[in-house]
Amino acid sequence: WTGFHDWLSRTAVVGHRRATTGAAAVPNPHVGMPAHAFPYRLGPYALSVDPANVAAGCVLEAYDTNLRRRVWIPILSASAPPIPPARRNLCRRGRLRWVNGARSPELSWDAYEAPDGCSLKAAVSARVPWGTVRHWLLHLAQEAQFTLCHEEPPLPLSLDRVWIAAGGAPILLDL
Repeated sequence: WTGFHDWLSRTAVVGHRRATTGAAAVPNPHVGMPAHAFPYRLGPYALSVDPANVAAGCVLEAYDTNLRRRVWIPILSASAPPIPPARRNLCRRGRLRWVNGARSPELSWDAYEAPDGCSLKAAVSARVPWGTVRHWLLHLAQEAQFTLCHEEPPLPLSLDRVWIAAGGAPILLDL
C-alpha cells in the first residue's frame, strides 16, 4: 500500500486511534415523532399545538418537514428585537444553531436546532464519571468565556440553560 511519493521520500503515514476525551454518550429519551403527528404549521415547521394559542415565553417542539429534523421554537413577545446577525451566523459546537425566525405584531418566534440528548439536571441524576464531568466543565467554561466577552448582551448563564447532547458535548441554550 505504499504510494509512489512514499517510495521516493522513503516515508510512510502511520495512523493510530486517538484516546477519547471523556465525552460520554447520553441516551436520548425522546424520539422525534413523524410529521403527520403535527397538525399545525408555523412557517416551514409542523407543530402539535396551535402557536396562536401559546403565550410568549413558551418553547415549542416542532418538526421541519423539509429537512426531517426537530427544532425548538421559542414564542416571543411582539416587541422582541430580531436576532443580531452575529448570533444568527454563530456556528459553535457549544451553542444551538439558529435556523429561522419571524417578527410580526401577531406572532414572533425563532427556530433553533433541537439536538438529541437531555438537560444537565437529567444527565447528572445518574452517576457520571469524573472524566465526563471534567469534559463538560471545560467546554462550558470556554462557551461562558466566549459569550461573556463577545456577545452583547451576554447570554444569561444558569444550570437550567445547559443541554448535554447525545454525543456528550454540553450546549448552552438561548431558550
